[in-house]
Amino acid sequence: MKINQKAFSAIEILILIAVIGVLVGVGWLLYQRNYKKTAPITSTNTRQNQDIKYLAFSELGVRIRLTGPIQDAYYKVLADDLSDDEMDQIDLSLNSLANTQCKAGGWPPAAYLRYNSSSIDFVSGKPYTEIYGTNHKIGNYYYVYVDGHGINANGGCQSTVANQNKANEAAKAFKAALDTIQATN
Repeated sequence: MKINQKAFSAIEILILIAVIGVLVGVGWLLYQRNYKKTAPITSTNTRQNQDIKYLAFSELGVRIRLTGPIQDAYYKVLADDLSDDEMDQIDLSLNSLANTQCKAGGWPPAAYLRYNSSSIDFVSGKPYTEIYGTNHKIGNYYYVYVDGHGINANGGCQSTVANQNKANEAAKAFKAALDTIQATN
């Protein structure tokens, strides 16, 4: 008597699980490489014995001073490779907005761009230093503020009125905070 089996064998199931595991692992590594959400905040004491809070961009070796509306700031570095001549984008938002469309990696209130003197805009063919300037230089890189898609000027992050107002205030504070950028080492 011939039996027609339609089930998977144990070896086939193990191979299937291994393939799925490899695909999940590769996907996770790619996600971690391209979208890093971190918010290391350090504080130092000043002569007046007040705490000053900073948002340190650990991958970039720089930090900014956090003031009133951006006390709970966080960021995501959107880059394929931080060591090449391409421009890197740092999305800036607030932890209190992380569960809204105003989040970093979504429609953030603000962003910083990082580029070096040899970075070229692939559309215009012009150096980014010519397009954005050279005002904030740390090491070999220049940093510039740009409005994020989450502020009203660009359509807003379509959140509640209160969250939209918070995003707009955060954008102003992130723009001012760029003047405090400094190396962390």
